[in-house]
Amino acid sequence: MFASYQALQILMNKKCLHVLLCLLLLLAEGKAYADQSSNWKTAAVIDVQDPVEAAKWGEFEIYEFPGDSVGSYKGNRNVFFGNQLEFDVEGLPDGRECCVVGTFLSEKPRILTLDGNGTEFESRLVLEKGLPVTRSWVIPSSRLYGGKLSLTIRAASGPNAVLQKLEIQTADGQALRPGARRKFREATHEELENLVIPLPSVTPRPQTVSGVKIPMMSLNGTWEFSPEGTGTFRPIQVPGEWKMQGIDVPAKSFALYRRSFDVPEDWKGKRIKLRFDAVHAVCEAFVNGKKTGGHEGGFVPFELDITPAVSFGKKNVLEVRVQSESVADSVSCISQYASHQVGGIIRKVTLFAVPEVHLASENNWTTLDASFKNAVLHYTAEVRNDAHAERQATLSVHLKDADGRIIASREQTVTLSAGKTEPLDFEFVVHDAHLWTSETPYLYTVESMLQSNGDSISPKPLKVGLRQIKINGNRLIVNGLPVKLMAVNRHEIHPLRGRSLTPELCREDALLFKAANVNAIRTSHYPPSEEFLEACDEIGLFVECEAAVCWIEHHASPIWKKWDYLNARYFPYFLRPGLEMLAAYRNHPSILFWSLANESKWSPLWAKVLQVFKRYEQTRPCAFHDQCWGGFNNAHSKADIANYHYPSENNSDAWSKKGRPVWFGEYAHLQCYNRRELATDPGIQEDWSRPLQRMVDLMWEEPGCLGGAIWNGIDDVFHLPDGNLCGYGHWGVIDAWRREKPEYHGLKMAYTPFRVFSLRAEEGLPLRLFVQNRQNFLNLKDNRIIWESGSKSGELKAELAPHAKGELRADIPLKTGEKLTVTVKDPQGREIARETAVVGGSAGEIEKKDRSNTKSLPVGVHADKALLVLEQGLTIPLPVPMVLVLNGEGGINGPAGTTLSNEVDAFTPIGDWTWMRDMSRNDEIAFTGRGKLGTGLLKLVPQKDGRMLIRYMVKINEDINPRQWGLVFTLPHSFDTISWNRQSHWSWYPEHQIGRPAGSAKANPVNRKEVEILGVKPGNVWKDDSNKLGTNDFRSTKMNIRAVSLSTPAGMALTVAPADRQARNAQSVRAWVDGKQVHVLVAGFNTGGADGFFGAHYSAERKPLKKGETICSEFIVGQETTCRLKPE
Repeated sequence: MFASYQALQILMNKKCLHVLLCLLLLLAEGKAYADQSSNWKTAAVIDVQDPVEAAKWGEFEIYEFPGDSVGSYKGNRNVFFGNQLEFDVEGLPDGRECCVVGTFLSEKPRILTLDGNGTEFESRLVLEKGLPVTRSWVIPSSRLYGGKLSLTIRAASGPNAVLQKLEIQTADGQALRPGARRKFREATHEELENLVIPLPSVTPRPQTVSGVKIPMMSLNGTWEFSPEGTGTFRPIQVPGEWKMQGIDVPAKSFALYRRSFDVPEDWKGKRIKLRFDAVHAVCEAFVNGKKTGGHEGGFVPFELDITPAVSFGKKNVLEVRVQSESVADSVSCISQYASHQVGGIIRKVTLFAVPEVHLASENNWTTLDASFKNAVLHYTAEVRNDAHAERQATLSVHLKDADGRIIASREQTVTLSAGKTEPLDFEFVVHDAHLWTSETPYLYTVESMLQSNGDSISPKPLKVGLRQIKINGNRLIVNGLPVKLMAVNRHEIHPLRGRSLTPELCREDALLFKAANVNAIRTSHYPPSEEFLEACDEIGLFVECEAAVCWIEHHASPIWKKWDYLNARYFPYFLRPGLEMLAAYRNHPSILFWSLANESKWSPLWAKVLQVFKRYEQTRPCAFHDQCWGGFNNAHSKADIANYHYPSENNSDAWSKKGRPVWFGEYAHLQCYNRRELATDPGIQEDWSRPLQRMVDLMWEEPGCLGGAIWNGIDDVFHLPDGNLCGYGHWGVIDAWRREKPEYHGLKMAYTPFRVFSLRAEEGLPLRLFVQNRQNFLNLKDNRIIWESGSKSGELKAELAPHAKGELRADIPLKTGEKLTVTVKDPQGREIARETAVVGGSAGEIEKKDRSNTKSLPVGVHADKALLVLEQGLTIPLPVPMVLVLNGEGGINGPAGTTLSNEVDAFTPIGDWTWMRDMSRNDEIAFTGRGKLGTGLLKLVPQKDGRMLIRYMVKINEDINPRQWGLVFTLPHSFDTISWNRQSHWSWYPEHQIGRPAGSAKANPVNRKEVEILGVKPGNVWKDDSNKLGTNDFRSTKMNIRAVSLSTPAGMALTVAPADRQARNAQSVRAWVDGKQVHVLVAGFNTGGADGFFGAHYSAERKPLKKGETICSEFIVGQETTCRLKPE
């Protein structure tokens, strides 16, 4: 009745007449549909009970469920099953819809999806155990192409897809025929071989060309750009992403770049090459309207010969069509990973001229003799003749040392037919060679000159490193020594430039990671820029260079729910990125091994990719990033190096049992998805390095573990011009602006090549250090070990082989109470380790000295009102209990990326709690409490020095897995400065690091909606970033305190200290601003954050609370006018 009345009211509104008309039309359409659906006629049946006939229609296997697996079901138990089921139908009436009827049976709950001709029409077909389900769907004519229907059934939940019967119905019932199916599941060797491409040629760019003044020019700068490719242009910067310049391109369409250029007159008679260092991801190039070539796949250099199309004496017009969101983009997951459409000319563009006879490519590798002192450099240059007649060419090659002295010279002459390319091989014997390593990055130079028919060309000098890489069992051997890699993953990222970096940023990244004791970089998940590799060659960083292939048949990439990873159609997309990467970057000595793909499923296609890759690369091993144990993503790859992502500390004895080196391509994921916890307490980020150190120590103990790459080296946050932030988020040891975060120092300390297990420094006794030399190549005698104590300093002499452990002793004048610093430097003068300690004596003497200048005003109590009384009559409530549950909220939203634009709410719940004076304890100041959390007891015990001991016990009334628990004080807003002295995990910290053992910080809260200020590079260090709770420095937990005080500008202070120095009574303190108040948590329990990728490293220290259990602790509060800020 009410509904009828409301409908009448709507009809009375004239503006709703259109709505009524639409409703009537919909009713009519529904009736027509119902009438038509009752007249469907069977046109094809695919039934599991007739497998011979069914085989004509699709690809599947047949399985009979055991009787007990489908419960009481008594019918036919056979089903079609497979990773996905595909059926192809032809002969459907043009312009008419059809009906699909399916019958399904499952032995367990599962969810299926169905699509027709690539368009999903059922996203959630739920099957229950033993219950046959028959469903029908009408496929509209708009989805039928040329009378064909390709049906695909996939398992969205469960191990595979299942089906018993499929019926195709049409209006006329005319018999349909099986469609022509593409056979790709079992592609033969010959079929795959037909898809193999040759190794691309990458022409060495010229330094000098005879008769040419300037043989090379940059085409970087301002171009014209049409996002629709229609001729309406606007300016755009090249290189650069179009999205990061505020331009959107319709999906799957081609945008158009355009610019003009002049060709110098002295380039006549030369071959003119156009080189793009990266275009993402599909492009075609036109010069003066003539197509000169194209390319598919981003993040690798490629070149085009544009000689026939250029004009002299007038402007040339270069046009480049670039497609958005192509197949290559999907296979590489570049846009998906960046959470925005990545496209455009993203690396530099170069135009250069070479003679008709020139070098088409060059390559080098090294072999060493048994002593690993003498080397042979093998250098191969391919000489190409693009003239129309036979040519003779002479190639002269010089090898020079780092000082420019010629070590050896060679020369060869070759005769080339027109259009032919011939390789020339050279060998250079180098005695007492300076071998390239990450610790001794010595670079020789190959200089060459090619002469032919009066023309000559000298390519840019080639920097080479002499080093030999082999695998011996489960060890990776470089120059005869096993290596351990302390690595990070690195994305190419800048908040304003996106994935298109300047050379200066690339070099800055290399230097930052080198300074953090990183010795290797994994270039996740695409090859880096040429400039980054040049920096790694120069400063000494090993590189795992990864092809731009990502998440093949992985749940993170939804496209593989529609595509089949076994389809040979995708083989070129798997193969090409690796070969182009190899061709472009194989001369870089920093590249230690290659990665064919990230987090992908091995298959016969990948076996073929590896086989082809090995035809051209026998000097370095290959990795493939799957999982080498367990059931997830483990299809038993045959790559040279086994891989596992995100290992725990619980099975380290298995790391050396694979027969291959085991590489943790991603591990120790920085906490980033628990964004509510991180907004509350940045101290979680500081604590990350504590479990990291344990993990690193385990990797060093297992000889078969090659090492690992931290996820991640740098934050992945993009500031889009439309005012939004996107990206996976804050998962780097540096932020995307290149500021050091707390994890950076922790990484540097955990990765130290000079691991100190114990240090004993006492007056009158030798200094003793038990250490491990975690350098791969240098003996400690090659380092400088410098000590300083008081006003005295000197150097220690030590000899300890790479990877070896031993004790260092030195008789040096030490004085009790002085600070001792031991610093280790590498041969280039870079600091690789620093340890500090206080020279010991009597512990009591040190404590007495520490307390000598400390004064405390008495802390009083107003028992009846449950208040503490501070100076000048200021009263504050008694602290109330808090149990802060682990909270992983605020993370991934969808298959890639996070919601970053808005700041998340901090997680600071303080429940209702009331303390009442316990009058039954006449000889004590005691209170009983009650609140939502449970019940409790609080005792206040005045101390002789005026301070107050606080003891508490709380009985919990629900199950809780806490991150922190303790008592929370509430102070006036004027208590806006925190000062602390604590026992830190690392022996030293930079002054800008939130984990430093002593310091002070102002609250300085800031209310803002964005987690970062859009488009603005911060002018402060990371510790001073702020949200409404205060700065990172102010609100981060200070673990293992000696003393912490909250003070006002007027000098009032509330100081907290442990009741004693026993580990069981360790206290941590966290402060935060809450409107007009400041809260201070004194935590008797503290552990790490809840990020799902890292939380397992805290499993041994989690302490879940059951209902009825109690928490208890004690600490001291005072009003000290001087807080002990200097570290002991």
